[in-house]
Amino acid sequence: MDKKNYILNRILGEETSLFTDETKIRVCHGKRQHEIEFPKTFCNFNYLNHPEEMAGWLQAVLEEKHIRIRRCRFVLDCRQAYLQQIRLPDMNPETREKWIRWESSRYVPFEPGTYRAALLPWEEGTGEGTPEISWQEGEETGEKLFLLAALPRETVDALTQWADMLQARLTAVTVKEPGGTELPVNLLPGVEWKQKTVIWGYKGLTAICVAASFVLSAHSALGWYRQRQALQEISRQLVPYAAVKKEYGEEVQLDRRIREYSKALQTIAEKSVVWVPVLSAVAESLPEDCWLEEIRGKQDGTPEIEIRGCAADLSRSRQFADRLNDSNGFSRARIGESREKNLSQTSRNGDSGAVTSFVLKAGLVPEGKGDAR
Repeated sequence: MDKKNYILNRILGEETSLFTDETKIRVCHGKRQHEIEFPKTFCNFNYLNHPEEMAGWLQAVLEEKHIRIRRCRFVLDCRQAYLQQIRLPDMNPETREKWIRWESSRYVPFEPGTYRAALLPWEEGTGEGTPEISWQEGEETGEKLFLLAALPRETVDALTQWADMLQARLTAVTVKEPGGTELPVNLLPGVEWKQKTVIWGYKGLTAICVAASFVLSAHSALGWYRQRQALQEISRQLVPYAAVKKEYGEEVQLDRRIREYSKALQTIAEKSVVWVPVLSAVAESLPEDCWLEEIRGKQDGTPEIEIRGCAADLSRSRQFADRLNDSNGFSRARIGESREKNLSQTSRNGDSGAVTSFVLKAGLVPEGKGDAR
């Protein structure tokens, strides 16, 4: 094996040769060779009519023998191609290609454009008398002997489809001469150098994109792993502060409840009557000839008291209201109602006479706000 083929085999995979005839196929993979009989369905070259079934059957057989085909070439039986010896003037390879394009249809029994052909120099006496090779005499002496090999394009297409289903790249299709020797010819359609450049460029860009994708994916995965490690480290460092955070939350809730309770108590205090200072202020403001019968706070919880009593006349009750307004503990003191009544109705000593009964209402000023009033 030359150095070029060794490098190709290392990069693209070792080339596998598939030799076919009517009843069997021989697989040559490196130093390993396996000869496999065709099922009856594929005998007599019928495998060309069933490329999908043939590929599935061969794939299963190769898997049993642990053979993975990446590149392959087909070597067909001579009865699957048209072979003819002809005499022509000596031609170089470029001239032979032009002759195949313009003159081969005169000799090949296929419709033009439906076959692949090759013309190669042939030795005198090789294959003479062999029924598989036709003979065409030349018209001029001194002409050289050539072998014309032609293969239907539909056969090439079937073999290409077969290789694709095996997930292998088809590199060559050739035939054997009747003596069993493999002809040094490739009947696959040629690819122009421009098209080949485009194909290899596309494959190269695809490989670069795939490699870049793997690199970016690896970089992203590494960054994600580092971020995850950093987050775990921060979480580990914050564990001692979890108890502090909990205690702080409890302190905040306790402070909020204390403020709510304080506000509620303040509201209750503002609406409640503190009787000691109230009674003291009432006693200081009470004029002569005026006495009280009842003092009570309002039932609706408003900071206001109601005073019931009697006075010698109406002016005494008004004087009482004015004195309450002048004091620091009351506001809006006013006579709610007044009427005259006999003293005998209220006096325990049995004194008689007319007095003025009054009902006085006064608002209470919260402690600490009396001076501001």
